[in-house]
Amino acid sequence: MKATAPKRIALLVESSHGTGRDIVHGVAAFLREQGCDWLVDHETQRLEGSPPAWLAKWRGDGVIARLHSERVAKAVSRLRVPVVDVLNALPPAPGVHQAHVDEAAIARLAFEHLRSLGLRQFAFCGPTDRVWALQRRDVFTAAATEANMPVHVYEFSRHLRTQELASRRAERLVKWLQTLPRPIGVLAANDSYAWLVSTACRLAGLTVPADVAILGVDNDEVFCSLARPPLSSIVTATGRLGLEAARMMDAILNERDAGKRRHIMVPPLGVKIRASTDTLATDDEDVTAAVQLIRGLGPEKLSVAAIAEAVGVSVSTLQRRFRETVGHSVHEESIRHRLRIAMRLLSETDLSILAVAHRAGFGHQEYLGRVFKSRLRVTPAEYRKSALSRSAEALSQFRG
Repeated sequence: MKATAPKRIALLVESSHGTGRDIVHGVAAFLREQGCDWLVDHETQRLEGSPPAWLAKWRGDGVIARLHSERVAKAVSRLRVPVVDVLNALPPAPGVHQAHVDEAAIARLAFEHLRSLGLRQFAFCGPTDRVWALQRRDVFTAAATEANMPVHVYEFSRHLRTQELASRRAERLVKWLQTLPRPIGVLAANDSYAWLVSTACRLAGLTVPADVAILGVDNDEVFCSLARPPLSSIVTATGRLGLEAARMMDAILNERDAGKRRHIMVPPLGVKIRASTDTLATDDEDVTAAVQLIRGLGPEKLSVAAIAEAVGVSVSTLQRRFRETVGHSVHEESIRHRLRIAMRLLSETDLSILAVAHRAGFGHQEYLGRVFKSRLRVTPAEYRKSALSRSAEALSQFRG
């Protein structure tokens, strides 16, 4: 019996960014787990690079790519094979399947996080020529508008290139930042833009996070750690994204209806809190005391009545002022605090999920599972798998 020839897949994903490397690891994880017999053609490159020279004469069965430019998209389309795009930079093209992070969920999580800091003024910074940035901007702006809070926007007409000097780019932002009301929370389109905003704040003489709280996206350790103070960031499940893209390609190659366009979105994992958003922008001493009490408890649970008594106000007064300041209830703050503990335990230890549920104060595994599904849209097991694939560095201090 003649053996089936292995499928040949071109993997056009850069290795210059942590997100790109995570996607490659996710593809590798799918091949390992499913035992797929693929021959993968992959070349290390930067995201903004040209199509590799070998692609023009390449003959294979499918392409998984970060389609960052029309030039790359056209080069791939000429191959006349199934394509799965894992970037979401360009408008959807006929015949191109999409697997990307959930931009709307990222933007909503960003607003909730910045809102929970007591901020009432917000801003967005990003490019206008990337679909993912526009979607994040629009949903973030809509969330703030719905809460009757203003959003200031600064946009670059062209996506920033890695070879551009950061300090020179940051100078464009200084005057804008100086005109903004303070304190203000800024969502940057991704971590490279957050780093840019951080640099501009230093040039403008603004204090982070007291004047400007900065939140990025992707949890890229290079950008987050270079900034002073270090940047908080939305953690995207790019390892899972790579796995789902490979699963999608495998389904396309093994089904007759390969012309059916497929689309999947992967939700974020939470927020990695660093110093750039470590603040509570309120003069309400009672709310501040309640937040500090909850976040200092560990997994211990206190009733809302007990928290109100400790602060020295009535339950109704605390609830009203808490919602006005951080945008959610005292009970919700308690759940989020214990959820952060569970997320840390899942990503940093090999404790069983049952043990994590007990140590994080959820009592039983089923309750922990419901909280994860309702807030992160993944099970604790799925979260652990995605978190461990993100980085060798432990993930901790989440807010979501």
